[in-house]
Amino acid sequence: MSKSIYNHIYIFYAAVLLIHLVNVFLEIPFVDLILSICAIIMFLFAFVKATTIFKVLGIVFVSIGSFFYVTTPTTFMETICVLKDNFPLLTLFMMLPWMNSVVRSGRYDSLLSKIMKVNTKELGTLYNRSSLATFSLGTFLNLPAITISQSIIKSNLKTIPKRLRNQFINMASVRSYTIALLWSPLEIIVAVGVFVTGVKYVEVLPWLLLVVVLIFILDNIIGKLKYKKYPYREGGKTRTFTRKDFKKIIGLIGALALFLIIIVIAGYFDKIDFIMTITLLILPFTFLWAIVIKRLRRFTVVGWNAWKSSTNGMHNFIVLFISLALFSNGITESDASTYIHEFILKFSDSPLMLMIAIQLFILIMSLFGVHSIASIGILSGLMVPLMEIIEPISLAIILIVSSVSTFAVSTYGLLVTITSFNTKQNPYRITFDNIAFTLICGLLGTILAYVLML
Repeated sequence: MSKSIYNHIYIFYAAVLLIHLVNVFLEIPFVDLILSICAIIMFLFAFVKATTIFKVLGIVFVSIGSFFYVTTPTTFMETICVLKDNFPLLTLFMMLPWMNSVVRSGRYDSLLSKIMKVNTKELGTLYNRSSLATFSLGTFLNLPAITISQSIIKSNLKTIPKRLRNQFINMASVRSYTIALLWSPLEIIVAVGVFVTGVKYVEVLPWLLLVVVLIFILDNIIGKLKYKKYPYREGGKTRTFTRKDFKKIIGLIGALALFLIIIVIAGYFDKIDFIMTITLLILPFTFLWAIVIKRLRRFTVVGWNAWKSSTNGMHNFIVLFISLALFSNGITESDASTYIHEFILKFSDSPLMLMIAIQLFILIMSLFGVHSIASIGILSGLMVPLMEIIEPISLAIILIVSSVSTFAVSTYGLLVTITSFNTKQNPYRITFDNIAFTLICGLLGTILAYVLML
């Protein structure tokens, strides 16, 4: 019975989030109350299936948030109403599989994988091509990209010693995938960073792109120099790009560019925020895209299955976001915010030190298995005092760059876990190979954020 319920839990999750989406425009107080009650029910259902780390985080955040609220004059009904505050993030997460599905439906993933198959003479060149291919796949496909790219790299490095092969994969795929997410409007942490600071995505996008370009070039120079001494000979049939392939690549880039342009234009309107814009655009945009490339039927089948599976597996995010809402609001409403404010003000004479402290806090938390979203959640209750010291755009840059860069070293995170599984190596080895990259990437974002304030 329990298994049957959880096989169809997507119906309940989706219904609640879609009602929330509609009520954003209707603004009916009674519906808000019903949604808050549903948030409690969602949390309980999700908690049963959540992984241990998210259960622990959920319990900690609920306990601390509840404790803080007990010390305030806030009523019980007012308290539970905050539980739905992060529904916009959950709704966005629920819609993301449709974007991945249209890319798969058009077989763009297979096309992009050809980049890695073109003959090369040494591993330095292969590193650059693998990095570019993974970056491209990560931009369009998000999480499925890492498995695809690592599978292709492994097949191309069968004759290479295991440690060298694993280190190559740890660097070429993990780093470039992380870089791809630094600016992506479909990356949930980018959405969270924009959400908690209240800035517009279009305001922070140019600076995120600057960080992406600089760190991508730097990493590829390092990779080229490190691996160019190793010869590479690919066996099998030579692969070349046809004119049709190039047209498909141009079409893919054009589609993504159009999507970003629409997001940027929509960002100038104050009626709808960034997260709502992305959420509302994904389904109609991918539907029209599938029609244009004549893959509507395949898109519908692939998209439905991917969406259903993803929504059925949202337990960790539901536990995290709902508990974070109580935690962050509890800090804000209680006297704890005053004490934290006073502590933060000690850094007011040195914004750079405060920025570095934020970066290191997020990094250290990730090494202990705390997801970056949770770290931002802890900081979200401090947004007001933080933005009195750091400009909102600079703060958004620090939060996003520092958080996303930890993907490459988060020992218990999804990216490192998948890589560990694919390559059968200790996850700490992956962390070790990428710790310098994460520190440099985070520091680059922090320096840029500080320069913007001068």
